[in-house]
Amino acid sequence: MKRIITLLALCILSLSLAQAQSYIVDDNLIDSASVYTIRWSKDQTIEVPGEEAFKLPMGHVVQVQRTLRGNSDYTAFYYLGELYAISSRYLLFSPDNPEGVEDILGDTSSRTNHTTLGRFFGTMTPYWIIASLFVAAIAFMFLGLTFTLLRRIALYVVPVCILLASLLEVWAFWIMGNEAFWWCDKELYGFWGSLFRAIPFVLFVAYQLVSIRLYERLLLGDHARRRASLKPMAISLAICVPLTAGMVMLCSAINASETLTQVLTILTLALSLGVGLFLSTWRNVQAMGRNRGLSFTAFALVYMIASLVAVYGLVLILLRLVVQIALIVGAIYVAVLAFKKGKARTETMPEVARVDHSVDRESLPESSTSGPIEVGAEEEA
Repeated sequence: MKRIITLLALCILSLSLAQAQSYIVDDNLIDSASVYTIRWSKDQTIEVPGEEAFKLPMGHVVQVQRTLRGNSDYTAFYYLGELYAISSRYLLFSPDNPEGVEDILGDTSSRTNHTTLGRFFGTMTPYWIIASLFVAAIAFMFLGLTFTLLRRIALYVVPVCILLASLLEVWAFWIMGNEAFWWCDKELYGFWGSLFRAIPFVLFVAYQLVSIRLYERLLLGDHARRRASLKPMAISLAICVPLTAGMVMLCSAINASETLTQVLTILTLALSLGVGLFLSTWRNVQAMGRNRGLSFTAFALVYMIASLVAVYGLVLILLRLVVQIALIVGAIYVAVLAFKKGKARTETMPEVARVDHSVDRESLPESSTSGPIEVGAEEEA
């Protein structure tokens, strides 16, 4: 009987191991993944992660048994004989799995945090490149505006630097989405770390917003504001997304077919963006000539898209820090207010009347002024 039970246990264990799949703990932003206990939800319908039990380093291999019941965002695996849960986001299907074994989590290798580009934008390298390009653009911009001999060099260096930095910004956001601003994430670096990282970002965004006007002056002289056309293109960029989203919502409300929705959406986007782009291009060609006008408009278009991405990232970062910033500003305001009230109260306090103990020697009798007054003489009198 004992042999039969042992054989059954071995069979069950073998089947369990056969069903388990090897996954590598992997991510492009963090160095360890949290592992949780497993518990049931309050309504007892799905399994959810409980308390954090420990962390696993990147590169650790786990044998995944299944996803949590009713919750595919987490997977269950055995560790030292206990069943734990880990986020499916941090698991990459191992190439050591036998042939024919399917990835139960989908194509994990195509997820951004496991791709080559995801790893690249998960390092500081592209962001240091962007910062260096902007610093170079700032330096050559002011050198070109100050020294006539360097103006011709600056005319080529400045737009190339800004264009490359803008393309990297757009590319990072295209690949990473909101996680493109991970380097300023409060969850990774804390409040003060994120705040100190946000300060130079604010300065770069401010320069990025004004650099187009400075380049106009460098390119066209003091009359750049009157000759270059940016407003129509800027308006089109500002309204194209809301108009397109509105068209999608309208098509959904009237139950339009998928084909009609796609056609109307593309037309709305093309018209809202194309009208302003055409007007700016035409005016710039008239003012600068064909080649220079087309080049300036193309540069301005990429610049504006990158500026929108940068402003969006700045707003996103500030919103993540808004509560702490509000608390700090509020504390400073209360402290300053209390200091001012205390100072005002001190200034308005009535002066204490002082008793004048000085003696008018002229009003004293001659006997008093002729010599020292003997102590106790007055009492004897």
